[in-house]
Amino acid sequence: MDNYELQELEFDGKKVTAKLSVCPVVNCNCGDISLEFNSPDLPLEIDLNIFSREITADQDDSIAEDEDDNQLQQKFLRSISEKQWEVLFRCYMNMKQRQTAAARLDEHYYVFNFNGIEKEGELTTYCDVFPFDVPMEIESGSTVLTVIDYHCLNPNCGCHDTAVEFVNLRDCPEDEDPQSFGIFMLDYQKQTWDLMPGEEDVLPGEIPMQVLRNLVESQNPDFYKELAKHHKKLKELYQVRRTQAKTGSQKSGKKRRR
Repeated sequence: MDNYELQELEFDGKKVTAKLSVCPVVNCNCGDISLEFNSPDLPLEIDLNIFSREITADQDDSIAEDEDDNQLQQKFLRSISEKQWEVLFRCYMNMKQRQTAAARLDEHYYVFNFNGIEKEGELTTYCDVFPFDVPMEIESGSTVLTVIDYHCLNPNCGCHDTAVEFVNLRDCPEDEDPQSFGIFMLDYQKQTWDLMPGEEDVLPGEIPMQVLRNLVESQNPDFYKELAKHHKKLKELYQVRRTQAKTGSQKSGKKRRR
């Protein structure tokens, strides 16, 4: 791991400073972080996963022969409070967002389903390809809804159609799918909205299309411009990967966790 920032934590009632690094693969959301302490009270290097809140498997295997280091790592792991885990998570996300913003487009490793996109009309989810871009959100009463946009990347199609879904990610348990409050098909150039093909009305529990449209347009003035930027960015990366696939030079990155 390269690129780091200093983060202050607590251990045995004392404040200690760690050099924190994240996974260098640009759009990898594996959750791996590395903490390096240079303190007499904590001469320690430890690799953790921010999602599982455990020592990473690779490091766990490598330290098995060093019992002192193993005990110190386990002691530090037990000492991390809920508040500190939240701090580490925010630091991880901020660093990954900065890493993504600074990266070249071709550094984003993603394997597209060429056949599905070009033969079957499969749409590609923007946040699956660029998971650390800050998403658009709206407030509906006391609920915050995240905007998920799906795009056509068929190089033989010049449409501006985007499927837009409004989901409640903030209140969703980790082991459940987020609740959807509506998904619609719109043309971001013409700024026209419609129900998804084959649907005649919104489903029970969903918010009417016009209500969501009013909310997103009023709370995100650049909504249509952002969708256009997302589509353009996806199509450019798709073209890079399509060219690489034809020449046999496509690389693969680490498996991402959603």
